[in-house]
Amino acid sequence: MNREEDQSRNSAEEAYSEARRFAREGVYDQALERHIWFHEHALEHQPSYYGVRLSFALGAWVELGEKYPPALAALKAVRDRDSARLYDGDPSDHLFHDIVALNHSMGDDRATFAMFKHFEDTAPSVASRRFRYLIDEAFESAPELFMKYVDDLETYLEATCEGHLSLNRSFQKAISGHREARPDFVEARKIQSERFDQAFLHTAAKLGEMAVARGQHEVATRISDRADAVQREVQTIQA
Repeated sequence: MNREEDQSRNSAEEAYSEARRFAREGVYDQALERHIWFHEHALEHQPSYYGVRLSFALGAWVELGEKYPPALAALKAVRDRDSARLYDGDPSDHLFHDIVALNHSMGDDRATFAMFKHFEDTAPSVASRRFRYLIDEAFESAPELFMKYVDDLETYLEATCEGHLSLNRSFQKAISGHREARPDFVEARKIQSERFDQAFLHTAAKLGEMAVARGQHEVATRISDRADAVQREVQTIQA
Protein backbone atom coordinates (compact mmCIF):
# COMPACT_ATOMS: atom_id res chain seq x y z
CA MET A 1 0.00 0.00 0.00
CA ASN A 2 1.48 3.34 -1.01
CA ARG A 3 1.36 6.49 1.11
CA GLU A 4 -1.56 8.01 -0.81
CA GLU A 5 -3.65 4.85 -0.43
CA ASP A 6 -2.82 4.69 3.28
CA GLN A 7 -3.82 8.31 3.83
CA SER A 8 -7.08 7.73 1.94
CA ARG A 9 -7.88 4.67 4.09
CA ASN A 10 -7.08 6.61 7.25
CA SER A 11 -9.48 9.39 6.26
CA ALA A 12 -12.39 6.97 6.44
CA GLU A 13 -11.17 5.28 9.61
CA GLU A 14 -10.57 8.59 11.34
CA ALA A 15 -14.00 9.93 10.44
CA TYR A 16 -15.74 6.89 11.92
CA SER A 17 -13.52 6.94 15.02
CA GLU A 18 -14.07 10.66 15.53
CA ALA A 19 -17.85 10.30 15.16
CA ARG A 20 -17.90 7.80 18.01
CA ARG A 21 -15.43 9.78 20.13
CA PHE A 22 -17.32 13.05 19.76
CA ALA A 23 -20.55 11.24 20.69
CA ARG A 24 -18.94 9.86 23.86
CA GLU A 25 -17.63 13.30 24.75
CA GLY A 26 -21.01 14.93 24.21
CA VAL A 27 -19.85 17.03 21.26
CA TYR A 28 -22.92 15.98 19.33
CA ASP A 29 -22.84 18.49 16.48
CA GLN A 30 -19.33 17.43 15.50
CA ALA A 31 -20.25 13.76 15.89
CA LEU A 32 -23.11 14.32 13.44
CA GLU A 33 -20.84 16.09 10.97
CA ARG A 34 -18.46 13.13 11.04
CA HIS A 35 -21.28 10.61 10.59
CA ILE A 36 -22.58 12.49 7.56
CA TRP A 37 -19.11 12.70 6.04
CA PHE A 38 -18.46 9.01 6.65
CA HIS A 39 -21.76 7.96 5.07
CA GLU A 40 -21.28 10.18 2.04
CA HIS A 41 -17.55 9.70 1.40
CA ALA A 42 -16.10 6.65 3.18
CA LEU A 43 -16.31 4.36 0.15
CA GLU A 44 -14.40 6.86 -1.96
CA HIS A 45 -11.46 6.31 0.39
CA GLN A 46 -11.98 2.76 1.65
CA PRO A 47 -14.32 0.49 -0.38
CA SER A 48 -13.93 -2.29 2.19
CA TYR A 49 -16.02 -0.19 4.58
CA TYR A 50 -19.13 -1.08 2.56
CA GLY A 51 -20.50 -3.35 5.27
CA VAL A 52 -19.44 -1.19 8.23
CA ARG A 53 -21.06 1.84 6.61
CA LEU A 54 -24.45 0.12 6.39
CA SER A 55 -24.38 -1.61 9.77
CA PHE A 56 -22.24 -0.44 12.69
CA ALA A 57 -21.96 3.14 11.46
CA LEU A 58 -25.71 3.51 10.99
CA GLY A 59 -26.29 1.93 14.38
CA ALA A 60 -23.96 4.47 15.99
CA TRP A 61 -25.74 7.27 14.10
CA VAL A 62 -29.12 6.12 15.44
CA GLU A 63 -27.68 5.99 18.98
CA LEU A 64 -26.48 9.56 18.53
CA GLY A 65 -29.97 10.49 17.38
CA GLU A 66 -31.42 9.17 20.64
CA LYS A 67 -29.33 11.75 22.51
CA TYR A 68 -29.31 14.48 19.87
CA PRO A 69 -32.54 14.76 17.82
CA PRO A 70 -30.93 16.74 14.95
CA ALA A 71 -28.87 13.63 14.19
CA LEU A 72 -32.00 11.53 13.66
CA ALA A 73 -33.51 14.30 11.55
CA ALA A 74 -30.35 14.33 9.42
CA LEU A 75 -30.47 10.55 9.02
CA LYS A 76 -34.09 10.72 7.87
CA ALA A 77 -33.19 13.52 5.47
CA VAL A 78 -30.50 11.35 3.86
CA ARG A 79 -33.00 8.47 3.59
CA ASP A 80 -35.67 10.72 2.05
CA ARG A 81 -33.23 12.28 -0.41
CA ASP A 82 -31.95 8.91 -1.62
CA SER A 83 -35.45 7.41 -1.72
CA ALA A 84 -36.57 10.27 -3.96
CA ARG A 85 -33.67 9.53 -6.30
CA LEU A 86 -34.75 5.90 -6.62
CA TYR A 87 -38.39 6.78 -7.19
CA ASP A 88 -37.21 9.22 -9.85
CA GLY A 89 -35.47 6.40 -11.70
CA ASP A 90 -31.89 6.24 -10.38
CA PRO A 91 -30.68 2.83 -11.62
CA SER A 92 -28.20 2.16 -8.80
CA ASP A 93 -28.79 -1.12 -6.99
CA HIS A 94 -26.30 -0.03 -4.33
CA LEU A 95 -28.43 3.03 -3.64
CA PHE A 96 -31.36 0.70 -3.06
CA HIS A 97 -29.19 -1.26 -0.62
CA ASP A 98 -28.47 2.03 1.19
CA ILE A 99 -32.21 2.64 1.55
CA VAL A 100 -32.79 -0.87 2.90
CA ALA A 101 -30.10 -0.33 5.54
CA LEU A 102 -31.20 3.20 6.40
CA ASN A 103 -34.81 2.12 6.88
CA HIS A 104 -33.79 -0.93 8.90
CA SER A 105 -31.58 1.13 11.19
CA MET A 106 -34.58 3.33 11.99
CA GLY A 107 -36.99 0.42 12.40
CA ASP A 108 -38.89 1.30 9.24
CA ASP A 109 -38.75 -1.83 7.09
CA ARG A 110 -42.30 -1.09 5.97
CA ALA A 111 -40.98 1.82 3.92
CA THR A 112 -38.56 -0.57 2.21
CA PHE A 113 -41.31 -3.05 1.38
CA ALA A 114 -43.50 -0.23 0.02
CA MET A 115 -40.65 0.88 -2.24
CA PHE A 116 -40.03 -2.69 -3.36
CA LYS A 117 -43.73 -3.07 -4.18
CA HIS A 118 -43.44 0.03 -6.35
CA PHE A 119 -40.65 -1.61 -8.33
CA GLU A 120 -42.56 -4.88 -8.55
CA ASP A 121 -45.45 -2.96 -10.12
CA THR A 122 -43.41 -0.71 -12.42
CA ALA A 123 -40.20 -2.63 -13.17
CA PRO A 124 -40.48 -6.34 -12.23
CA SER A 125 -37.02 -7.22 -13.53
CA VAL A 126 -35.48 -4.48 -11.37
CA ALA A 127 -37.41 -5.72 -8.34
CA SER A 128 -36.24 -9.29 -8.92
CA ARG A 129 -32.63 -8.12 -9.19
CA ARG A 130 -32.82 -5.98 -6.06
CA PHE A 131 -34.56 -8.49 -3.82
CA ARG A 132 -31.20 -9.87 -2.67
CA TYR A 133 -30.64 -6.62 -0.75
CA LEU A 134 -33.71 -7.07 1.44
CA ILE A 135 -33.76 -10.84 1.69
CA ASP A 136 -33.03 -10.85 5.45
CA GLU A 137 -35.64 -8.19 6.19
CA ALA A 138 -38.18 -10.15 4.15
CA PHE A 139 -37.29 -13.35 5.98
CA GLU A 140 -38.06 -11.75 9.33
CA SER A 141 -40.94 -9.43 8.47
CA ALA A 142 -42.48 -10.50 5.16
CA PRO A 143 -42.32 -14.30 4.85
CA GLU A 144 -44.73 -14.39 1.90
CA LEU A 145 -42.41 -12.08 -0.03
CA PHE A 146 -39.43 -14.20 1.00
CA MET A 147 -41.16 -17.36 -0.20
CA LYS A 148 -42.00 -15.67 -3.51
CA TYR A 149 -38.36 -14.98 -4.40
CA VAL A 150 -36.40 -17.69 -2.57
CA ASP A 151 -36.75 -21.08 -4.21
CA ASP A 152 -33.90 -22.88 -2.43
CA LEU A 153 -34.24 -22.68 1.35
CA GLU A 154 -31.15 -24.83 1.88
CA THR A 155 -28.97 -22.39 -0.04
CA TYR A 156 -30.20 -19.56 2.18
CA LEU A 157 -29.52 -21.70 5.26
CA GLU A 158 -26.01 -22.50 4.05
CA ALA A 159 -25.17 -18.82 3.70
CA THR A 160 -26.51 -18.30 7.23
CA CYS A 161 -24.41 -21.21 8.50
CA GLU A 162 -21.22 -19.86 6.96
CA GLY A 163 -21.88 -16.43 8.44
CA HIS A 164 -22.58 -17.90 11.88
CA LEU A 165 -19.41 -19.98 11.88
CA SER A 166 -17.32 -17.06 10.64
CA LEU A 167 -18.74 -14.82 13.35
CA ASN A 168 -17.92 -17.32 16.08
CA ARG A 169 -14.38 -17.76 14.80
CA SER A 170 -13.97 -13.97 14.85
CA PHE A 171 -15.32 -13.77 18.40
CA GLN A 172 -12.92 -16.42 19.63
CA LYS A 173 -10.01 -14.67 17.94
CA ALA A 174 -11.03 -11.38 19.56
CA ILE A 175 -11.11 -12.79 23.10
CA SER A 176 -8.14 -15.16 22.83
CA GLY A 177 -5.66 -12.58 24.13
CA HIS A 178 -7.91 -11.09 26.80
CA ARG A 179 -9.13 -14.02 28.90
CA GLU A 180 -7.03 -13.08 31.92
CA ALA A 181 -6.48 -9.35 31.47
CA ARG A 182 -10.05 -8.32 30.55
CA PRO A 183 -12.63 -10.77 31.90
CA ASP A 184 -15.38 -8.15 31.48
CA PHE A 185 -14.62 -7.91 27.75
CA VAL A 186 -14.64 -11.69 27.44
CA GLU A 187 -17.97 -11.97 29.27
CA ALA A 188 -19.56 -9.31 27.05
CA ARG A 189 -18.38 -11.17 23.96
CA LYS A 190 -19.81 -14.42 25.29
CA ILE A 191 -23.19 -12.79 25.83
CA GLN A 192 -23.10 -11.48 22.26
CA SER A 193 -22.19 -14.93 21.00
CA GLU A 194 -25.13 -16.50 22.87
CA ARG A 195 -27.49 -14.01 21.27
CA PHE A 196 -26.18 -14.84 17.81
CA ASP A 197 -26.60 -18.56 18.60
CA GLN A 198 -30.24 -17.92 19.48
CA ALA A 199 -30.75 -15.91 16.29
CA PHE A 200 -29.19 -18.67 14.19
CA LEU A 201 -31.41 -21.34 15.74
CA HIS A 202 -34.44 -19.10 15.21
CA THR A 203 -33.55 -18.74 11.53
CA ALA A 204 -33.06 -22.48 11.08
CA ALA A 205 -36.37 -23.27 12.80
CA LYS A 206 -38.22 -20.73 10.68
CA LEU A 207 -36.69 -22.12 7.48
CA GLY A 208 -37.79 -25.58 8.54
CA GLU A 209 -41.34 -24.30 9.05
CA MET A 210 -41.28 -22.74 5.58
CA ALA A 211 -40.12 -26.02 4.07
CA VAL A 212 -42.96 -27.89 5.77
CA ALA A 213 -45.43 -25.25 4.53
CA ARG A 214 -44.20 -25.99 1.01
CA GLY A 215 -44.62 -29.71 1.55
CA GLN A 216 -40.82 -30.15 1.46
CA HIS A 217 -40.53 -32.43 4.49
CA GLU A 218 -37.19 -33.92 3.44
CA VAL A 219 -35.79 -30.41 3.04
CA ALA A 220 -37.05 -29.55 6.52
CA THR A 221 -35.23 -32.59 7.93
CA ARG A 222 -31.99 -31.66 6.15
CA ILE A 223 -32.27 -28.09 7.43
CA SER A 224 -32.66 -29.36 11.01
CA ASP A 225 -29.75 -31.78 10.64
CA ARG A 226 -27.48 -29.10 9.14
CA ALA A 227 -28.34 -26.62 11.89
CA ASP A 228 -27.56 -29.21 14.55
CA ALA A 229 -24.22 -29.99 12.91
CA VAL A 230 -23.31 -26.30 12.78
CA GLN A 231 -24.15 -25.83 16.45
CA ARG A 232 -21.90 -28.76 17.34
CA GLU A 233 -19.12 -27.10 15.35
CA VAL A 234 -19.81 -23.80 17.12
CA GLN A 235 -19.51 -25.51 20.49
CA THR A 236 -16.13 -26.86 19.41
CA ILE A 237 -15.02 -23.37 18.35
CA GLN A 238 -16.21 -21.89 21.65
CA ALA A 239 -14.60 -24.57 23.81
